[in-house]
Amino acid sequence: MLNDNLYWLCLLSCEVLYYDPTLAGLYPWQRWGDGFNGLHILTGFHSLAQTATGFPNRFANDMLVGSAHRPMTIVQAWRSAAKARGTGAPAALGPIERHGFSDFNDHYWGKGFVGPSIPRSLIRGWWYIN
Repeated sequence: MLNDNLYWLCLLSCEVLYYDPTLAGLYPWQRWGDGFNGLHILTGFHSLAQTATGFPNRFANDMLVGSAHRPMTIVQAWRSAAKARGTGAPAALGPIERHGFSDFNDHYWGKGFVGPSIPRSLIRGWWYIN
C-alpha cells in the first residue's frame, strides 16, 4: 500500500542516519529503505544530536519563512538549522525513481515545489546527504 499521508519524516535523533563507509554495517538506505513507499524524505542526524539548542523553531522558520522571505527546501532548512544551532551533523535520505525523479528539492506545502510520491516498486536508488 502506498503511504500517501506522510511525505517527510524528520527525526531529531542521534545517529539515525549514521554512515561510515569504512565500517561494516548497513547503509542508511538499507536500514530505512523499506519505510519508503511514498515517503519523500527522511531527515535525522549522522552524529549525536544536542537538545535544547532551539533547533525545532529554527527548522520550522527556515522551512516556512526562510531568509529574505524565501522558504528553504526541507533538506536546506534541516541542514541550515542544525548548523545555526549547533545541534549535530545533519543528514537526509530519499528515493530516486527509475527515470531519475526524486524529492530532494521538496518544500513544505504551499511554500514551493513538492515532488511525486514514489512507490516502492519504482525506487531504483537513493540520494543521501550528510
